Amino acid sequence: MSRTDGLDTQIWDDMLANANNALKEGDGSMARGLADSIIREITATEEAKSSMQRALRQRKTLRKRWEGHKKKDEWEERLQNILEDTKDGKWRLALEKMDQLTSDLAAMAAAEGDAKELLDFIEEEWKGLRNRLDSSGIGPGDEERKSCEASVSNAKDALDSGDVESCLISLGESDELIERLRRRV
Repeated sequence: MSRTDGLDTQIWDDMLANANNALKEGDGSMARGLADSIIREITATEEAKSSMQRALRQRKTLRKRWEGHKKKDEWEERLQNILEDTKDGKWRLALEKMDQLTSDLAAMAAAEGDAKELLDFIEEEWKGLRNRLDSSGIGPGDEERKSCEASVSNAKDALDSGDVESCLISLGESDELIERLRRRV
């Protein structure tokens, strides 16, 4: 129990008391099982504390991942909840939440990467088609052309703010409009 400096040890103290009672009653295997359980719990908590302390030194880097994002307040709130758990000594819970946070951030980054790839493709298609439209006499004042231009722009703006869902919707609209315009050329 000397390794538990600064941790809430009430549960472990109770388990240790139960182990001592079991030992006094002659149930050595029960006492040993409880003692082993305490050691496992303390070790797991120490490891979680160490991992969390390393992770918390990376807060700036973590915050940069959601900087300017549509849901930045939500991400920041999740980090604050994790920080509160660490202050309360709930290291294992904090580590679970931190793992989930980083996993969600990785999923968000992957989704944004996929959307960026689609956006790049649509922008290239649009650039090529725009030149063909100009050659065919379909100028910038054409309603479908303006709608397509706006849709591509909306997709880019949505992705820049981290709104992948809106970006994908705008990309779908853009693709549809590009196909319609392509048939007119």
